[in-house]
Amino acid sequence: MQILIKGLGLIGSSLALAIKENHPAANIIGMDLNQDSLNYASRHGLVDEISTDFLVVAPKADVIILACPVQTIIKDLAKLAELKLKPNVIVTDVGSTKDNIMVAALPLQQKGITFIGGHPMAGSHNCRQS
Repeated sequence: MQILIKGLGLIGSSLALAIKENHPAANIIGMDLNQDSLNYASRHGLVDEISTDFLVVAPKADVIILACPVQTIIKDLAKLAELKLKPNVIVTDVGSTKDNIMVAALPLQQKGITFIGGHPMAGSHNCRQS
């Protein structure tokens, strides 16, 4: 299974580590525009391959995880809608807001591509009881 993680910041690299630990046979393609992030992920075994070209690596993926700022995710969804992706690819994101992302994902869904809007579970998980 080919998993593309676009954005190797705290959330993207944490996902890569979790996938590596739980699914060691998965091939993770790390994609980032920051060469230092790519080098770190590669050096620490978080990814199997690195790339800076989204349009080249996205069509290879069985799962695409967009771990970038919301505005970048929206642009990436538009790019993905124009590409020939694998028939059963799953696309998800870790953006903190969903309204604009879900609207941007509609062209993908209209092409029959599965999009699952995600959310990072960051911050406190404790609730105050009254």
